[in-house]
Amino acid sequence: MSRGRDLHLLVGAVGLSALGDWLALVPLALHLEERTGSGILVALLFVAIWSPAIVLAGPAGLLADRFDARRVLLVVSLAEAVVAIALAFVSGTVSVLVLAGLLGAGFALSQPAEFALVPRVAGEARLVVANGRVETARYVGFTVGPLAGGALAAAGGTSPAMLVNAPASSWWPSSRQS
Repeated sequence: MSRGRDLHLLVGAVGLSALGDWLALVPLALHLEERTGSGILVALLFVAIWSPAIVLAGPAGLLADRFDARRVLLVVSLAEAVVAIALAFVSGTVSVLVLAGLLGAGFALSQPAEFALVPRVAGEARLVVANGRVETARYVGFTVGPLAGGALAAAGGTSPAMLVNAPASSWWPSSRQS
């Protein structure tokens, strides 16, 4: 594959993944609030999602340095898809928070691998442009995801959003060569 095509795949994948993450968070937060009426539990959802990034930052960076970033992304993305599917079928507060923490761990592990791929697929000469495209795609996903998640939650609750998020979580094509 050409570097241009690889970069387009990475940019699209980052945007889709970010969209899926936020598409899942809004319905999960609404589900917890509706089920428990507790703003504290909604806050714990966000703690469960983001705290693994703090705890796993160092080990995740080592993982990205020691193993092929594409394989790390593939394995983590597939695991995130399984967790997203599980979230579609659980309703207990503890189950939701534990599974959300696993999604957060997946995010924490995938980020360094993703960042390691940008120079590889873009080349040094296009690195600044590539980083700009990747981050633009990420923030488009962060913007559109909550809207889509809210619409899905309004239409059918948490399960449809989790099932839509599952393919968005497993975004890195395994057949990619480089």
